[in-house]
Amino acid sequence: MDYKAQSQIGLNRKELIWLITLIAIALIVRIIHLGTMPFLADDASLAADALAYAQFNEPEFSALPAYTGVTGGIFYVLGHSAFLARLLPVIAGCSLVVAAFLMTKRYDLRAAIVFALALALDPFMVSMSRQIYTPLIALAGIIWAVFFIERRKYIIAGIFTSIAFLGGYYFWVFLIAFVFIWVIGKQLKIEHFNDYGSIVKDKSFLIPFLFTFAISLIIVSTGFLLRPAGLGDIASGLVAFIRLFGQRYELPIYHSFYVLFAFGLFPLIGGIIWLTKKTSDDKINYRRFIILFILIALILCVLFSRKDMGVAVLLFIPLWFMTAKWLAGLRIDIKDKAPQKAGSLFLYVVFMVYIGMNVKRLFNYGIGDPITLQIGLATIAGVLLVLIIFWLSSLTLGIKRAVPLFTLALVLILSSVMISKTFNSFDKFTMQNQLSLNSDPVVLGNIQQVQAIEPFENYGRINFSEATVKVEDIEYDLRWHLREFAAKEDNKAPEFIITVDAITPNYDVSYRGTRIELSQTINWRDLDIQNYFFSLVEASPIWNIETACLWAQTKLFTGAN
Repeated sequence: MDYKAQSQIGLNRKELIWLITLIAIALIVRIIHLGTMPFLADDASLAADALAYAQFNEPEFSALPAYTGVTGGIFYVLGHSAFLARLLPVIAGCSLVVAAFLMTKRYDLRAAIVFALALALDPFMVSMSRQIYTPLIALAGIIWAVFFIERRKYIIAGIFTSIAFLGGYYFWVFLIAFVFIWVIGKQLKIEHFNDYGSIVKDKSFLIPFLFTFAISLIIVSTGFLLRPAGLGDIASGLVAFIRLFGQRYELPIYHSFYVLFAFGLFPLIGGIIWLTKKTSDDKINYRRFIILFILIALILCVLFSRKDMGVAVLLFIPLWFMTAKWLAGLRIDIKDKAPQKAGSLFLYVVFMVYIGMNVKRLFNYGIGDPITLQIGLATIAGVLLVLIIFWLSSLTLGIKRAVPLFTLALVLILSSVMISKTFNSFDKFTMQNQLSLNSDPVVLGNIQQVQAIEPFENYGRINFSEATVKVEDIEYDLRWHLREFAAKEDNKAPEFIITVDAITPNYDVSYRGTRIELSQTINWRDLDIQNYFFSLVEASPIWNIETACLWAQTKLFTGAN
């Protein structure tokens, strides 16, 4: 490897324009409705911990010190908001798009553009970029550390390694994957692994790298020295990783395959097609390496996806890489016999949409329903029409021109479905997407962050900005949702109380209560295989709704002081 040539990123004007465009797409997609997303229980707890850093309070053990430390610093400087609470995961997700482009463009610019664009729009990657308890912080830290180590920027590499190390238990899962990848790469004699080995043995690498790594650990874990006690969270990722082995599977063990089909059908099909294509003998080991990587990623995903599907990122990225390689090699000549090609492509798309709509309708009816037979026959007819069009186009255009047309139509349909799923997750299916990837509930989802309290403002003389809320016997961490209602006097009866049951609070003043929705979740362990298939096409899942009781002092209704 020519290290001198690789010492700079070295983007020409065309590549720079593409990179800026890809960053803009990734950023815009990730910030749409970002501040209005409902919070998962773990997300809200981490956001509350970061706010405690900014307010010099003492939160408990942090499950993701890289997040709490950096976001605590952001809150201290800019104030707190739901948008800023999710800013670091968004940055991590966008940085992976940048890394994908930079690491691939030196081999194939076309593949780099497709790869980066896919990561920018993929519904799984976008969802992981918008939730707080995410693997992308650890993964981005590792990838950027490798990127700068390759370019001998050891100080910057040390900073990113510390962020990865503080990325929760995900870091240790990714470390296991990296060790396996390293061993396989050495056995298959992949050139890059020999190059990295020579760097690590260099003494000029270790001293600045380890020094920067140690300093960064201190700064990030303490929230830029806002909370010195944060040093105790440095080992929290390892502790959480060890505890993971004693934790039950909140998600069924086969949920990994459901997520792969529900979120990654396009890269899965694209990856399979790329693997079936012929390759030269000198690239056989390279292809074997990728196949083994995916197998290891699948095993790790099944093993460690006990309460969330974050580890599946190890599957989605290589699948998209293979799909990008396949799409980059796809060539279609539209000049020769353009009318026939345009007509064939149009018919392919129309009938593929028709087939997709019928398949979706099939899940809305029972197996014995007469309409199911009609829809099934219509679906088969659509498939036959696609085959007839392919046969006719192969006769008029030749098989070598007919196959790319069919492939292009398939790509258009799959990409449309993918983009539709991504944008629907911002509003229409936000909670369904979140709960498909996590066992945690969405807390206070129906009342939109305790807005059920706000109507009481009009009933009395209470200064609503100084109202206090007390939480009794609630399992979930509501600190983030109630951050504007911090009780200042412990001996004073709070204006509002949230309880699990309907027993009237025992205070000198009287309260009036109303039922509110506390959380929503999907009991994935209770779903049968049929309902799993239904949820693949976004049929209504089985929601589990937990309610609580919101109590307000009666003086809020009477106007008494």
